[in-house]
Amino acid sequence: MVDYLRPLVEARREQPTGDFLSDLVNSEIDGEKLTDSKITASSRLLLPAGAETTFRVMGNCLVALLSHPGVYEQVVADVRSCPR
Repeated sequence: MVDYLRPLVEARREQPTGDFLSDLVNSEIDGEKLTDSKITASSRLLLPAGAETTFRVMGNCLVALLSHPGVYEQVVADVRSCPR
């Protein structure tokens, strides 16, 4: 993961793109920029965290919808009424 993040950190330092990584790379705490190791450590925690929560929410949503058939039918009807 560090090997993947290192070139991204360097690129955002040279040319920020307005994304979270750019903000992290160019932020300062008490007048000092974060070290590369702190940036990659923070990113290593955040990247899988987003995937994990999405995975868990989708599973819980599916259980909830299948446990409440009326709500499931409302969701299906709503999706079918959306323009394609």
